[in-house]
Amino acid sequence: MKEQLLKLVDLQNIDSKIFDIKVKLQKLPDQLKKLKEEFEPRFKKFNETKESLKAKEADNLRMEMETKEKEEKLKDLHQKLSNVKKAKELNAVDTEINAVKKSMTEMQTAKTKLAEEIDNLKKELQEEEQIIQEQEKNIKELEEKIETENKENAAILEGLKTERDKIAGTIPPDLLEEYEFIFEKKGGKAIVAVKGKSCTGCFMSIPPQTVNDIRKCNKIHYCPYCSRILFYPEWEN
Repeated sequence: MKEQLLKLVDLQNIDSKIFDIKVKLQKLPDQLKKLKEEFEPRFKKFNETKESLKAKEADNLRMEMETKEKEEKLKDLHQKLSNVKKAKELNAVDTEINAVKKSMTEMQTAKTKLAEEIDNLKKELQEEEQIIQEQEKNIKELEEKIETENKENAAILEGLKTERDKIAGTIPPDLLEEYEFIFEKKGGKAIVAVKGKSCTGCFMSIPPQTVNDIRKCNKIHYCPYCSRILFYPEWEN
């Protein structure tokens, strides 16, 4: 029985290494997922801002064209004004000229406001672009790191799995199944040493008779508090 328990200790050492590698490998994808979750809304907003800038620049271009058209119209009205011969006609032309001038003033005010909005959007985009480029760089570097570590650890895991299968093949199936069940339920600790009179899994004191029975090693003993398999570290020597 002692030999079987020591094999479980060896098996647990391997399983712990496998578990630690898998946990480590999962941390990086979790970090990558978090980075992408932070990046996506920012990138979406960045594109929306670009579209807004494009629309405002189109509005500005349209206003420029309308301003030129009004300038041409004003020029024509002044030309027409020089040829006016009646007071009634003079009043009509003056009214039209004033309307065009008012429209041009309003448009100039709108253009000034629009130009300010365009400048602000350009500054915002410039700042955001730097942040986005940095985030894209971080994502790419992390993706490359994940790929490298996956390749490096694949060989390590394969070696550990081979070693594990070799040891597991020498352990009775029912004991192996019980060990694997406890290992999963107890966070990677299925078999633990007795130190003094305490279980090193839950650190509770074990009854003296149970301690004596564990030393005899006539059968498998479990911690009455945490249900882990118990062994004495001296056996390893």
